[in-house]
Amino acid sequence: MIYRARPEFPQLLETAGLTQSEVARRADMSRHYLSHVAAGRRNISGAFAARIAAIYSEEKGISQEEATERLFEVVAEKKNIGTPRQRGEHGRFVKGESGEE
Repeated sequence: MIYRARPEFPQLLETAGLTQSEVARRADMSRHYLSHVAAGRRNISGAFAARIAAIYSEEKGISQEEATERLFEVVAEKKNIGTPRQRGEHGRFVKGESGEE
């Protein structure tokens, strides 16, 4: 599963007495990556979502399943491994039909 943090994700962590730094440390992930997830700029794998939900559920005294539902929404059943994006001459992704890098 691929997840996206719900808009209230930062507030939910805060009400549980958790900081993003603490969650990142306990989940063994980059604080920078977690901040992007919290801001909605990045999606998160099921494995990392489960780690975060376990930490949140422990602090709130709820099930991990309920924690996952509160913190995240499902974006996709699996990572899109369809047609790869085209890359230009210098290895950068090209934009749409124009072929510009």
